[in-house]
Order: sequence, then structure tokens, then C-alpha cells
Amino acid sequence: MDAVRALVKDKVAELDMETYCPDGRYSHATHLQERLNFIRYVLREGQLWLIGRQAQQIWKCLAENAVFPGDRGICFRWFSKLLGDEPDLDPESTLPFMEENILKLDPSVLSDSGLKCFERFFRAVNVADNRMSQKRRRFVSETMELVGLDYLWQVILHGPDEVVVQAIHLLKESVTNLCPTLLQDMAETQKPFRNKCMETLNSSFDKLQSLKKANKLTPEAEAVHVTQMVRCLTLLKEFIGECDMTHRHERTIPLHSRSVRGRQLSLVVRCPAAAHGQQIDDFEVPTHTNELAAVLRRKIL
Repeated sequence: MDAVRALVKDKVAELDMETYCPDGRYSHATHLQERLNFIRYVLREGQLWLIGRQAQQIWKCLAENAVFPGDRGICFRWFSKLLGDEPDLDPESTLPFMEENILKLDPSVLSDSGLKCFERFFRAVNVADNRMSQKRRRFVSETMELVGLDYLWQVILHGPDEVVVQAIHLLKESVTNLCPTLLQDMAETQKPFRNKCMETLNSSFDKLQSLKKANKLTPEAEAVHVTQMVRCLTLLKEFIGECDMTHRHERTIPLHSRSVRGRQLSLVVRCPAAAHGQQIDDFEVPTHTNELAAVLRRKIL
């Protein structure tokens, strides 16, 4: 990689790793993929573990000091495969490797494959430490103190748009798929999560207001704080929706998700000819997807 880095230097933006051939024969991407495939083949066929020091060398070379942005994608996918059904990474090195490397990676450089890599390590480490258990294809949290939970929050707040939706889904699953012991007092169990959401919202709002008062608010800073608040509200919405869906018993009050205004709709009401030949023109009624039928009926009548 040092040789390739020396060759391209300031030309990275102009070159494509799929077509750039450092040796005149094979592309840079092919070189990386074939070498990583060979390492995995040796591990599989030799029934060997990839120890932590060796894994860290590969990670630092491709993820932290990548020559091309695509180097990270190849690295993320390869490490995801290491933790498949038959792991090739030394079990004793999985937790230290995650804490020293994955959890220290800048969330802004994560891609879809990078989040999948984090998800593999996140679940593998917590299951091995009995913080999570696997029920068929479903992962259940045995405690709210999960390894990597703080980093997942950073991904949601600071990660690129392409990974935020999946990160929100992963965090929502982690705080709603609970073991029977935690379900006994779910309100208290999920209280730290709710507090974290409110602290994040208040912090972003306060920073926004302080910048406005000091006349230091730039469009870039405003976009950052507003984006963080929108993402946090989206997470809360998904959390509330999941809690509503798990309570399928008869209820005397509407779902929490119905307490907000839904998507705007406009209904066209057509009336048949009334008595004495009176004709009533069609008319539109503004409404939304969460409006109660009784309220809509009052509007029409």
C-alpha cells in the first residue's frame, strides 16, 4: 500500500481504483481483493485464527489509511465475512479489536458496508459477553449496557445519510427487543434511552440558540444541528411506533403514533341527489392519515 500511495500521491481524485493498474496488469481493487481472499483461504483451509495484531495491521492499512475511498468498502466487507457462521477471527481478540479500532473510526467515513461490519462485531461481542442472546434470527438484549452503544449514537448523529436509517433500526432493535427480566419493568429499563434522546435534542437546540444570539450562526452550523435534531426525532418516532406495535391488547386511548398529525390528504365528498331534486355539489375535506373517523365525520356533516 505504501508503494501505491507513493505512486498516486495527489492523483487520487483523478484515478479509479477499478481501472488503475499499478503493475500494468491488474487493477488496484483486484490486487486488494485477491490478497484478502488468499488470507481468508489460508485461515479456512489451515483451520487457523487471525490474531488481533494481524487484524489490526490490515484494518489500519485499509480502513484508517486508505489510498482510495473504495479501499474501506473492501476492508469492511472482508471483516464482515470473518465473523460469519464459522468465524476466522480469534474469539479472544474480537472485543479488543472492536474497542481499539472499529469504535475509534470516524463515523463520517462509514458506508453501508461499514455499518454492516459494525453490526456484525456489535452483535458478536455482546452475545459472547452474555449481554445479548440470539433467539433464532432475533437478537435479544439482556442488559442496556451494550458494548458499542455509544458509538452507534455517534453514527446516528454524525454519520452520512446512507447509513443513518439502518443505524436507527439497529439501535431501536437493541432497546426494544428485551429479555423477560428487562420486560418486567420496561419503563425503567428504557429510561436511559429516553433521557439520552431528550439530552441530545436539548443540547442541539441550545447550541443553535446560543449561536443565533451571538450572531455566529452559519448555514453549515445550522444544517448540522438541525440534522441532528431531525435524526433524533426520527429515532424517537421509530421507538414509539415499535412500542405501540408490541401492545396488541384492547386499549382505551389511541396509539402514540396517532397523536401526531399524519400525511396531508384531501378527500372529495360526492353526495347523491337529495330530496326535492336538490343537487349538492362535490366538496373537498382536508384531513390527514392519523385523523380519527369521528372527527372526519363531524367535518363532513
